[in-house]
Amino acid sequence: MIKQIIKIKSTLSVTAFLSIGLFLFVINSVQADALNVAFSDHKPPFVLNSEKSSNEYGHFKGKGLEVEIFTQALEHSNHSILSATYVPNNRLSIAISTMKIDAAVSVIAKDDGSFYSDELVEYKNYAISRTADQLNISSIADLKKYNTIAWQGANQHLGANFRRLLQLDRNHTSKLYTELVDQKIQSLLFWHKRAQVILVDKSIFLWNKKLFASTYNTNIELTYHNLFSSTEPFRVAFKSAALRNDFNLGLKYLRETGGYQKILDKYTH
Repeated sequence: MIKQIIKIKSTLSVTAFLSIGLFLFVINSVQADALNVAFSDHKPPFVLNSEKSSNEYGHFKGKGLEVEIFTQALEHSNHSILSATYVPNNRLSIAISTMKIDAAVSVIAKDDGSFYSDELVEYKNYAISRTADQLNISSIADLKKYNTIAWQGANQHLGANFRRLLQLDRNHTSKLYTELVDQKIQSLLFWHKRAQVILVDKSIFLWNKKLFASTYNTNIELTYHNLFSSTEPFRVAFKSAALRNDFNLGLKYLRETGGYQKILDKYTH
């Protein structure tokens, strides 16, 4: 009887030891695949939460168009997020070299030694007007005839030719042209009919259009004047080529299976 008890205890000890070993192996495996990531500060609809987030074993629940695309593509490449930090855009662009992170999400690629992914999201700016207003806009120069609102820094982003055609003064303003810091307010003024034309990225416009649907009649016909032909691709900067390559496979899978479009529709329709 005593020998049987000793044998049982011995078996339990071996089982417990193996269980603990397996548990530690799983933990180490998850931690090895979990990344420390930097996102831009609150940037609706692309990033919706600006709090620093740190979750063990990849249980990250960030919100926003580019946050969800990145997270799901990462999961499809067998990686996860260990911690997320939110920083201003000027810090995000140099985050790989200045912060202890594995990836900086949604930056413009440059020759800085980082490993850049395929295109994560793109920004496409339009001049948008109410179709019923029948505005004659076929070129940038036509905008100077109408009360136009844009995001802060648009005149710099859109270039010297934009400033010249709108005949902006040395302060980059005019009687009919205004730039605003808060793009929610920019959209509000458009729906309140305080502006005839809004210059904005289409995804940002559609997100704010949803927000104001209960206050204003946003279900009207709109004209998207395609005055700015170029799009601006934003990518993920990784600290290693291996991580970048894994992520690209996950991103490709997300696009091919319709998951990418589903996320876009969630935030813009």
